[in-house]
Amino acid sequence: GPEDAPWEVWAFTATIYGLKDSPFQLNAAIAKCTNYWKEKTQRSDFELSVASRFIRATYVDDLTLAFNDQGQAIKAVKICAEIVQEGGFDSRKWISNDSTILESIPEAQRAPHSIVIEHERGQEMEKVVSDPTLQLGYRYNAATDEYVMDRFGQIAFTRDTQTKRGV
Repeated sequence: GPEDAPWEVWAFTATIYGLKDSPFQLNAAIAKCTNYWKEKTQRSDFELSVASRFIRATYVDDLTLAFNDQGQAIKAVKICAEIVQEGGFDSRKWISNDSTILESIPEAQRAPHSIVIEHERGQEMEKVVSDPTLQLGYRYNAATDEYVMDRFGQIAFTRDTQTKRGV
């Protein structure tokens, strides 16, 4: 249009994944939902603490929280799910190293798992491991409370003879 025409402001009505600012948009939405949730009604000190930790402990679309008490962890999961519901989001991919906490979470909201057979001291052991890309592309083994750093499978080999530079 003409140079002196008034500016028109356009906005996305949905988040387009792949944009460089998608993580920022999600974090801004989480902060807005959290602030709305906190102001909606009187909250306990524990609820306010979880809400503050929720904002700080979210990276892209993953949340990492730790508690020493099962009861507090179960309450925190419910609080976080309630907060994201304020914005119309669903909470999914929940995982815990504690079966009591995991069982308190609806099946549909739990992270998918795989059974991995590991060889340790001549014995085969089955371990439940969350599927890859749970956090930063690494698997989390809830049974042992460890991150599995097995990035070798993602390395592309480009030569017949493998060297450090060729991998």
